[in-house]
Amino acid sequence: MLSDRIGLVAQRYRIESTLGRGGMGEVYLADDTSLDRKVAIKYLRGDLPDGDWRDQMRDEARLLAQLSHPNIVQIHDILDEGGVPAMVMEYIDGRNLFIYLREHRTDVSQRLHWLAQISSGIAALHEAGICHRDLKMENVLIGPGKIAKVSDFGIASETADPQADVSALGNLAEAVLGDKKHELSPSIRELLQRMLAEQPDLGAAEAAHEFQLAYYASTQQETPLPDALTRQSHSSRHLFGAILVMAIAGFAYWYVLASANVTNVAVVPTTVTAAGADDREARWLRTALNQSVKQSVIDSTGLALVQFRQEELAVNTPVELLETLGADSLLVSSLDCGQHTCELSMARLEAPDASVSRQFNATVPLDSALDAVEQTMAQWPLLFPETGVEVASIASQISEEDYRAYLDIYRIHEQGGSNSVDLFANLQTVIERAPGYAPAYKLLADIGYQAFQTMAAPQYLDALEQQLGEGSRRVADPALLDTAWFELYTGRGDIAEMQRVRDQIIANNPDPAIAHYLQGRILSKDKDFPAAAQSYARALRLQPTSEHYYALARSQYFGGDATAASESLEQSLERYPNSAKALNLLALIAFEQWSLERAVNLWERSLALSDNPVVRSNLGNAYLYTEDYPTARMHFAQAYAADSQDAVLILSLADVESLLGNTERARELYTELLGRHSAGDSLVFDEAAAQAAAHMGEFERALKLIKNQTSDFQGNPMISFSNALVYTLAGQSLAALVEVDSAVSGGMSGHFFDLPWFDRLCAENRFTEIMTAAGNTGRCTGGVISGPAP
Repeated sequence: MLSDRIGLVAQRYRIESTLGRGGMGEVYLADDTSLDRKVAIKYLRGDLPDGDWRDQMRDEARLLAQLSHPNIVQIHDILDEGGVPAMVMEYIDGRNLFIYLREHRTDVSQRLHWLAQISSGIAALHEAGICHRDLKMENVLIGPGKIAKVSDFGIASETADPQADVSALGNLAEAVLGDKKHELSPSIRELLQRMLAEQPDLGAAEAAHEFQLAYYASTQQETPLPDALTRQSHSSRHLFGAILVMAIAGFAYWYVLASANVTNVAVVPTTVTAAGADDREARWLRTALNQSVKQSVIDSTGLALVQFRQEELAVNTPVELLETLGADSLLVSSLDCGQHTCELSMARLEAPDASVSRQFNATVPLDSALDAVEQTMAQWPLLFPETGVEVASIASQISEEDYRAYLDIYRIHEQGGSNSVDLFANLQTVIERAPGYAPAYKLLADIGYQAFQTMAAPQYLDALEQQLGEGSRRVADPALLDTAWFELYTGRGDIAEMQRVRDQIIANNPDPAIAHYLQGRILSKDKDFPAAAQSYARALRLQPTSEHYYALARSQYFGGDATAASESLEQSLERYPNSAKALNLLALIAFEQWSLERAVNLWERSLALSDNPVVRSNLGNAYLYTEDYPTARMHFAQAYAADSQDAVLILSLADVESLLGNTERARELYTELLGRHSAGDSLVFDEAAAQAAAHMGEFERALKLIKNQTSDFQGNPMISFSNALVYTLAGQSLAALVEVDSAVSGGMSGHFFDLPWFDRLCAENRFTEIMTAAGNTGRCTGGVISGPAP
């Protein structure tokens, strides 16, 4: 009885309540006061008939002690107080499978996942030479994160026939899948028949493999996308599709081998109260905790990090966060800092109700972020005991001074710091002094790839490759650098190496969402945007993150389906109303569809979140087409002050200066662009230089640049628009009309040709016909106007 158990047991465990009663035992919920965790204590029932019950319990404890598997309930301790034996076991805050299925609606995918987990646990038993002998739904517990764990080993044996467990597993599987049989694949139906045969011809490990493959296949069901996205343009796509199928099959095999139970974990930024504390030290400590906890999730087998930016969300409560992010678990933490130390509180909350499943409190030093992280990460097994992972020490890899420098760079980059060139150089210095600290290389890859994209300067990729080559020899595990190598090969455009490294990443971290996302990036780099959209859609089904929505929409947009892209972005903004990336792409689509008021509104919303020179430049273009030239100039000038290297921005500023009659300033800017292009500046692409030359009256140079174009986006309407402008300024109307027709046929609004430089084309009937067909019926009313001279 509970009243008999009240009090402190073994000077450590405080009994709280009764959990249940079985054939030979009574189970109680207790608080482990030493480790601040909940445990389950199983006592022998007092009303048992004479027998060797104590020996049976000791045998059960001995068998459990041999096992460490995420799908088997773990034993922590064995007690024998007053001649009454008891086992202290892992507490599973959940229901048994039989009750869970009665109380919850679950799809076939989840049930297959449970069967894979249960089979994996039984396979681990058999590998250790143990048979369960009492496998049924009542002896399977569903805990936090919907992880299945086999329990109740009261009659387990080391001498029984393992095939009896396989038969029991077959009966359990048939019961679990009973009302879903119409959804089962032929291979699973055949598997059930084999398991239910009088003499099963397979073991639990093979069953785990088959159930895991079936579960993985169920997550591969394609999210319906517009027909335009599913059509392939030529037969080589079929060959690539076959290769992709083999890659997915290989990934599924790795996934099964790892026996992975993927729990999606979101990490909420640590809140800090720093009364009387040094703000800088509190900031370092907060950044250190956020970075190290995220890294620990990434490094833990069976966990998948759900990436998000707090500022993108309009929800605040843990329940809302779990629902919005589609996360299974949420890690929340707080720091209450005094002058020398901080009180840290960290808790793991579970979906759907944000109930606390694990938590700990600790006092950490304020003046050493490194020591604080070491103390905190030592508690990691308390938060995620199912992973069996102990976080490695980093104190031997980096000094406090270098760690703080790294944290400053990490924080600035996470907050969207735009000076990637300086960050890259500063981080290289940190790596030179701490070459064994692996996270620094991933950050260097992120910043280096950003610098390469911003500056179009391959030297950043060269420097990154050199650092990664040296780092592979200096870090404890070179596999920790795989994601950094992936960024490098993405910058290089090396599809084969991207695929190879992606496969390595998934082999070490079998997370389906990452697998699909990386495959989407590979396909996007290969410009197979429809196939990339399919991969991103699968990643989105598993993790509805802002980045997955954006990647899907971007692929749909570049794949030629702006409508589908807009729908994806609208869905994203319902979850993440403050996502600047989603607002910007949606604004661009609205702009191209000539919804200028909507485009202005969306870009204004984005600027209210973060003042970005590219966004401000785009907003300037919207005002340019509404003929509000002063406002357009204001935005272009502000953007130019923040980023004087952007060729499109400089060209736009020069154009509006010309339209305002500021001829001298316009010529200065056009000349600047042409000078940089002549000097080999890769940021000034041929199209921008051609327009600048045409505005300057250097028509021969402009036309030569058009003929020598090497853009990756030939056929893009914007390229045709640029060419049309150059031909128009050069007086080659027939060539200009061909480009105008091409741009409009490619989906560009006819209103883009409202700029006064195109007025001279109104002398051509064909131009009027094209504009009328494109919905710009009033383009040439009121006579022909000569465009302004540069």
